[in-house]
This record gives sequence, structure tokens and C-alpha cells, in this order.
Amino acid sequence: MKKDVLTQEEQAQQIEGLKSCPLFHGPNLDVYGFSYWLYDCLSRDGYENIHPNEIMDLLLELAVPCATEQGHIFEAPILDMNEEKRWFYPEGKTILLHIAPITIFIHDFIFEIGNRCLKVTCDVEAPYFAYWLKREDIFTFTYLHTFFAQFRSLMKQVTSLREMLMQLHLSKHFDVEFGSLSASLKEKDELHKYANNRIGRAIEQEFYLEAITLAESIISDRLSMVLYLRGEKAKSKTLNKLVELSSTILPDTLSKRIDEWRQLRNFAVHNLVRSSPIDKQISPSEFNVKAKDTAVSGKKLVSDLEVWFDDFVSDEMNPFNIRISGKLN
Repeated sequence: MKKDVLTQEEQAQQIEGLKSCPLFHGPNLDVYGFSYWLYDCLSRDGYENIHPNEIMDLLLELAVPCATEQGHIFEAPILDMNEEKRWFYPEGKTILLHIAPITIFIHDFIFEIGNRCLKVTCDVEAPYFAYWLKREDIFTFTYLHTFFAQFRSLMKQVTSLREMLMQLHLSKHFDVEFGSLSASLKEKDELHKYANNRIGRAIEQEFYLEAITLAESIISDRLSMVLYLRGEKAKSKTLNKLVELSSTILPDTLSKRIDEWRQLRNFAVHNLVRSSPIDKQISPSEFNVKAKDTAVSGKKLVSDLEVWFDDFVSDEMNPFNIRISGKLN
């Protein structure tokens, strides 16, 4: 394979351009533009004997059966045609494809790019869909990474996305049918919202121990769910054990914050009366200040954990990501 010879500066400029390349018009993929730029990136990475029409034909072959009935694929004219755009749109039009059917076939499409178009042999029985992509394929990887990032961003606008992904992983790891957990997950989300609102009201009314208890319950439930989504059943419901079990999944700073707050929670819940008789006793006013601080920091921690959890489900646990196969690096 013969690659383009570029200076580091030229390569960096082109990579940045790929990262900001708009591939969708609203919720629709520009099939002509997408196919041409994927071909261009493959060529830059040294893949030869491939034509942009070959890529587009493969994409349409997989898309049409699952997109036509719902009207999710249609032709559209290019309204601002110029000489440069004639390279991509020689007929003055493109095909737009809605994101909904893309979820069905995109993994097969990328697999077949390697298998049928590039004729890269796969020697793995259950290969990763981008098995043919190598670390040195910097243009193709960046382009596909940009595509999936924009695709996930559009999917996030679908309110049921997080629930769908959670069901996907729970049904994969446990003996439950996909779709059967919809009601349970919705009820769980409603309970989280209710408990979160109660935390705010409890702090306003100076019921700090109630706020702390509810914050612990939400944090524990989220950590437990993280383990479930990874295929693990939490062996303990205690916050201490859940922090330990999820420490390899959580960001280090967030894991540390939760563990530090756990210790503040223990003090607030247990140390007003239960203390050593030979130690100085805490006064009610001092206890109240510490309890308030713990309740307020717990509320903030719940909020930050929820932001991370949403990203964890929608991005890290999202199957619509492009990664390099470790066996082929």
C-alpha cells in the first residue's frame, strides 16, 4: 500500500479538518459525501483498487431494505452547486439517509468494507466489526471516529437512548428479554428524580440526615447499575464495597470523591451519640454544621455522578464506537 507523503503540519491540518467535517444534514446522512470522503481517507492511508461508487453501492445495498418502507431514504438536490462540489455530486443531487436504519446495518457495513471492498482476510472466528482497521490508518480512523461521534450526538437527542442501551447490556449479560425491563427502568428513573428532589427539600428544611441518606441511596444504586451493565452482580449493597468494586470503572477523581464523602456520611450518621467516652464529645451545633456540609456536598456528588453515568451509558457503553482491534495493532 502506498500512502500520501505529507509533512507533520499538513497531516495535522487535514486530521483537524476531518474532525470538524459535517456528515449529517439534521438527522440525515449525506450518502454521496460520506462515501466519497471515506474513499478519500482509505486512499490516503494506502488502500488501493477501491472506488467511491463501490463504497456507496455497499452502503445502499445494506440501507435500502431497512429504510425504504419508513421513508428514511430519499434523493435531495444540491442547492448551492459549484465546481468543487461537482466532484462529490456529479448529478447535482445526493441521497439522504435517516439515522434510524443506520443503527441496524452500520456494523455490517464497516465489516464488509474490509471483507468485500478491501479484501482484508479475517482470521478471527468472532471478529470485531472494524477488524481490518489498523492504528496507522490515521485518516480512516479519524473519519470513522468523527462519523460515530456525530451519530451518537444525534442519537442522544432521542429521549429513550439511555434506556435502550441499558436494556441492551442487561439483556446481553443476564437472562432477560430485550424490552422486558422498560417499565422497571422508567420507574427507577422516576424514583431517582423523586429522591433527588427530596434531597433539595430536606436541605432547605434542615433535615440533613434525610438528605444524606437519600444521597447515599442514589449513589449506591448508580454504582450497582454500573456493575450490572458490565455484567457483574454487586455482591454487597454497602457503599464501601460498591466503591471498591466500581473503582476500576469510575474515573479516579470521582471514585476518590465518593469514598471521601462516604467517610463524611459515616460520621454524620453514627457519631452524634455513638463515640468513645474518653474522647471530647461533639456539640449539637457542631454536628449540625458537619451534617449540613455533608448533605450539600452529597447533593453535588449525586449531580456529578449522574452526569458521568449518562456519558458512561451513552458513550462508553454505546456500541456505536470505532476502536482499533488489539490483535491487529
